[in-house]
Amino acid sequence: MPITALPIFLVRDFHHKAIVRSKNALVASAKDLEGQFVGVSRGYTVTSGVWARSILAEEHGVDLSQITWLRSDEEHVPDWRMPTHVQDLTRDESLDEQLAQGKLAAAVGLVAGDSTRSLITNPFAAGLAALKTKRFYPINHLVVVRDELLAELPDLAHQIFDAFSASKNSYLSELKSGRISDLTATDKTHLAALDVMDDPLPYGISPNADTLTNLMQQVVAQGIIDAPLMLEDLFALQSLELVG
Repeated sequence: MPITALPIFLVRDFHHKAIVRSKNALVASAKDLEGQFVGVSRGYTVTSGVWARSILAEEHGVDLSQITWLRSDEEHVPDWRMPTHVQDLTRDESLDEQLAQGKLAAAVGLVAGDSTRSLITNPFAAGLAALKTKRFYPINHLVVVRDELLAELPDLAHQIFDAFSASKNSYLSELKSGRISDLTATDKTHLAALDVMDDPLPYGISPNADTLTNLMQQVVAQGIIDAPLMLEDLFALQSLELVG
């Protein structure tokens, strides 16, 4: 089913917490992961794992190609080719079990549990510091629409964009004013981001160009795609100039 993206980004987060090390592995720093086996929750291409690996590379100088990445699930993308340093996790034991036993030095895409601890000290503070430095708030999910609907309804992309923008702006207004009394972990992260940027959840290609460009650079560097794609080619033509 052919689909095309709209620049409506539904989920953002700091991903420093998504890098955990086994309590039974000798890992004192991120660089110690080089030459070791590191698990990947779900597929290698999952966005949280991409961002977590980018943190290791960009903030800690880790050579990602010197790590053997063991994914716990398939990509479910026909004809996708794994990089040579990516393999499948053995099916005899789960990712959590292999971490607990120290067979894996660490994993990405998880949060610390009984048998693991965060590789990065105070990951929330580290995420906030990265936001202040890079000035972008990592994106995880976006909205897509079937191509047949976009062709049948020329105004659909604009209507969907406007509806989501209105909802997002209403949420931010409530959050800024303190009218959300029972804050979730996501709300608290957005509040921290609000201290750094006026709108931590912008929609549209233009206000997210740095984030999208960095993500594109990472998926190339991590061997997920062979060459960068033009951002404008990924989004519906009707949505290219929209900002919300």
